[in-house]
Amino acid sequence: MQLLLRESLAVFSQIRDEISGVISKSKATDPRYSRFAMGQMHYYGERCQSLSLLLQDEKLWDGDIIMRSATECATRFIFVSISEPEERAKRIDEYEIDMAEIDDLQRSEKAKAAMTNSSDPNTAMLLGGVVLSPEDEAELRARWPKAKLLSHPCLR
Repeated sequence: MQLLLRESLAVFSQIRDEISGVISKSKATDPRYSRFAMGQMHYYGERCQSLSLLLQDEKLWDGDIIMRSATECATRFIFVSISEPEERAKRIDEYEIDMAEIDDLQRSEKAKAAMTNSSDPNTAMLLGGVVLSPEDEAELRARWPKAKLLSHPCLR
């Protein structure tokens, strides 16, 4: 177990250092990309810290779940980073704007279903803040009809 922990920390550190280097180099030339990369590094670092704690407690199953999240983050960073500047801006939009809007729609749908199936007024109160207003939902549904959702590059 100690070997796994030691080796994983070395890999996490290498990836963190690479992302830090990219952020430093891109601050002046592409500030938007630099902010995106910084966000990815923060998210990745948090997941790696959690993973290290789980490994120390020998919670491999839980660690595997967190590791997938960290790997997705690293993959997202690489996917955006390898593209040309014009394509990079589109890919950042996909992750920062498009996916957030799609998540809002899905989260609202799940909250509505949970509220419908619950008789607890506290549940309704808590979930009510997640449900989109009819106007916001209509706006997002116009932008993201089901057919467009199914063909979105981030969801394939």
